[in-house]
Amino acid sequence: MSRLSIEHPGQAQVVLNGLYREMGRRINASSPGLCPVDMALNFVRLSHAQTCGKCVPCRVGLSQLAVLIEQVLDRTATLETIGLIERTAQVIADSADCAIGYEAAHMVLKGVRGFREDYEEHVLHGRCICSLGHPVPCVSVCPAHVDIPGYISLVRAGRYDDAVRLIRKDNPFPFTCAYVCEHPCENHCRRRMVDDAVNICGLKRYAVDHASPMEPPQRAEATGKQIAVIGGERESSDTGRLRYAGVLRAPTERGMTFDADRYYKTAHYSSDEAYTAMAELLRETSEITAVFAMADVMAIGAARAVRDAGKRIPEDISLIGFDGLPICRYYEPRLSTVTQQIAFMAEKSYAVLLDMIENGSGAQHVLAPYTLEKTDSIRKN
Repeated sequence: MSRLSIEHPGQAQVVLNGLYREMGRRINASSPGLCPVDMALNFVRLSHAQTCGKCVPCRVGLSQLAVLIEQVLDRTATLETIGLIERTAQVIADSADCAIGYEAAHMVLKGVRGFREDYEEHVLHGRCICSLGHPVPCVSVCPAHVDIPGYISLVRAGRYDDAVRLIRKDNPFPFTCAYVCEHPCENHCRRRMVDDAVNICGLKRYAVDHASPMEPPQRAEATGKQIAVIGGERESSDTGRLRYAGVLRAPTERGMTFDADRYYKTAHYSSDEAYTAMAELLRETSEITAVFAMADVMAIGAARAVRDAGKRIPEDISLIGFDGLPICRYYEPRLSTVTQQIAFMAEKSYAVLLDMIENGSGAQHVLAPYTLEKTDSIRKN
């Protein structure tokens, strides 16, 4: 048996590995609004540097792709050049011997087909159409565009009341969001280029925990709009109870009230029962202008009741569901819905269950990330 030898990386490789890690952090912390054409060029150059050079599609094809994309950025290309980029990338994707070549080509194809307008704008006018209203990455990706650097500075100065007021300027639910926010801002925090993101959500929670009790904002003048809710059992079901608690908390934080006896109907997560509940609401009051259904299956039943009553969605009544079922995209009109991350829920459920089996731990209440898909069932004004 031959002797075992332990190879130690040379100084050059150690430095290179460090550069890889720094590059990875920079990519993860990239802010929205970067030029997709410029990013595609740099990714192609990186892939070309990684190729072994044994096959022509990688050695020559990626180099030619880089030249063509650079012509687009230099405004020396024509609209036909964009088609040539697409054809060249397709040939490389079909003929490259390894993943470096065909994955780089697929990346270019996705960019050309997904951001063709950007390529054409560079060719015709020498500029990028992507724009960014908020230059600070954490502010730009925050759904409410809260002044995050501002309230972090106020927390550092111990001015917790002012920090909460600054958050409330753009986000009417500072206390709720401090505990349930999925903090996308941290994904693009520039601190990640150094080590890890600032704990922005933790600082917001610290601010609301240490702020003085605040009166809710003054109630705005009546708009003539009224929201109704169709949900599950408010007491016997954990899901229904938690979602109902959110229904009550949201208007309270805005200085409003919700008359549950009048505007809340139980439908037991059934389309048929939601249809009946919606029909009852329409018979009992004419004030309703929006409906929140605690599940997409109930939203579908409610939508049919609205249309059968001779009303239109969203012109007369806006409608939003919850769960993010694929059928919402194919309903007419397309239903807006709160989408949950199913993969996250599955992984977390498995981890919690495994922990209960192996370690005897108790049940856990985990808040899953979510997104609001605004489509055709919500009135824009």
